[in-house]
Amino acid sequence: AYERLFVERFDLSPERARLFHAVLGSYNREIEAVKDRRVAESMSAMEPELVRLAGRYRDLIRNRVLPAERRAEFDRLVAGAAPEAVPGAGTDEAVARENG
Repeated sequence: AYERLFVERFDLSPERARLFHAVLGSYNREIEAVKDRRVAESMSAMEPELVRLAGRYRDLIRNRVLPAERRAEFDRLVAGAAPEAVPGAGTDEAVARENG
């Protein structure tokens, strides 16, 4: 909508409209690159807190939700799961619990 309105408002020739389209495309790609970098930086900064949170919820699931006789099965599942699949999987806390 913005691009169309701009082209109409300034009565751009087809050549200038294509140039404007290219400039907007470049601008949008650079904005996305900045966003991607910031999200990566933010996730990195949040990682320790997220690891602690995942461990806490893994413990809640294991110790409050599951009956005692199913906890070993859960522990085996967590040990083999991708870290994002099960809260606390792959964390140092989970590994320490698995090893003793």
